[in-house]
Amino acid sequence: RSETADGGSEVTFMDMGGNRQGMLADQLADLTSTPNAGVLSRVKAYTSLDEKLVFNIFTFSPQTATGGATIPDNLKNYVHKLFEAYENGTQVDPGIEWNPLFEPAALEAYVARCSQSFVNNVGPRSFLKQYLLWSKVAGTEDVAMDVESSTVAVSPEGVTVTAPSSSVMDGSDKWGQPNTVAMEGAHWLRMAITNSVPLSALGKTLKLLKQRNIGVERMHLDLACASNIGPKAKLDGTDNVSMMRLLIREPENSSSTWLHDIQRDIKRVKWADDFTVELSTKLIRLSDNTENEELGIQRAEVITMLSSMLFSMLKSQDAYAFSKTNINNVVKHSRYLRLAAKISNVFITRFDPKSNQTEEDFKSQINALHDEIERDTQEDTVAREVLHRMISTVEYTYRTNLFLEDRYALAIRVDTKLMVPGAYNKPYDRNAPAPVITPGTTPYGVFYVHGRRFNGFHVRFRDIARGGMRLVSPGTSEQLAIEAGRQYAEAYNLAFAQQAKNKDIPEGGSKCVVLVDCCSL
Repeated sequence: RSETADGGSEVTFMDMGGNRQGMLADQLADLTSTPNAGVLSRVKAYTSLDEKLVFNIFTFSPQTATGGATIPDNLKNYVHKLFEAYENGTQVDPGIEWNPLFEPAALEAYVARCSQSFVNNVGPRSFLKQYLLWSKVAGTEDVAMDVESSTVAVSPEGVTVTAPSSSVMDGSDKWGQPNTVAMEGAHWLRMAITNSVPLSALGKTLKLLKQRNIGVERMHLDLACASNIGPKAKLDGTDNVSMMRLLIREPENSSSTWLHDIQRDIKRVKWADDFTVELSTKLIRLSDNTENEELGIQRAEVITMLSSMLFSMLKSQDAYAFSKTNINNVVKHSRYLRLAAKISNVFITRFDPKSNQTEEDFKSQINALHDEIERDTQEDTVAREVLHRMISTVEYTYRTNLFLEDRYALAIRVDTKLMVPGAYNKPYDRNAPAPVITPGTTPYGVFYVHGRRFNGFHVRFRDIARGGMRLVSPGTSEQLAIEAGRQYAEAYNLAFAQQAKNKDIPEGGSKCVVLVDCCSL
């Protein structure tokens, strides 16, 4: 560890034991315990050609670090070439062309939001591609990504260079001397992540890549301010966009959709809570005829959403048996995770826009899962109740936003038959008659939303309804558990009262209660 000129620190890892998948993630985990390190503002990761030497540098800036960079000559010249090619109807490089954002005033304003080391040490093409990603997300809560296959080659001097796979790598091209290909299946993965602590964003990304057996050959992380310019552009994590560039290698025996899957899941981990991320790493075996497979982010999200919703509902039956801890222990237990995964599969298939599942197939899967739960949970009444209620919730779900690419949380709308007063007071009974909807006491619509550090119930008594939103932010974990256990009851009672208040106007009554977990912030 060494000090930097601006008062920050630099931590360097040199490992001669060879590159291994997950090394960066493990090193980053060690850094999270470094006291008073500052804000992670830059990462440079390198692997030698024989993959026996790994050299990774993590730079931490003080809270006072600022932007204010100026445009270097090589960037100016590259932008000028792009403009000339645009006017002549040609192209300088594949995958990038002239953009009005490259006009001098706009480019200068962006560069002034960056540190000089970021601008100087990134190639012009890569810098501009990340600028385009930044322009998509600055001022939003989104994540923008770009991926392109890359040819990795080595010059006679031993210098590693990369270029888009469509570039010609021969003795006459702009890369110089004849080259020999060093790696196949390489891709540059670029991303811009807003409103996220750089150390956390990088840690989740690397952990996900490690889980998928995706090797990271080279990596860079830098910060760009989202709003302020120049000395006012504080690179302290409060107004930053984390700009990452990773040279990744295709895993062995990968599917044809591995790149799409990893991009989708990296977008999701920003909004996934820690329990979901942990659950996603579990291995499951759905049947004796299948191999072990990773649960994955999508199924973990569905399971977490369903179990979180049930915690608020099952308290009326037994507050101690169906505590948050006990419900979580059920869904992550190796014996029952297989059943939870099957429930999530039914949910995903049900709402997949590309699915051609019939209603008969859906009902058949529901019944088969109820039978399997009965067989596998005979002596465990808590697990039996939780799993039966999970599949019942899937059965009575009308809609979900699961397949929206840029969603921030997972939401469902359920049939109000599922939510009639007293529906959860007794253990689940498959043979019980269908719940009876009582006009005036049964809501018209119930929505549930689960996101990182929050859960929300929205209850309405008419199609068109008015009410309000109540934010609940307990100060302790004990109070959080208490509030979570009565969250639906609070939303229902407030909406019911609002319905009575609105008796003389066309709009019905509604209410939303959002429970925010502030305890670990």
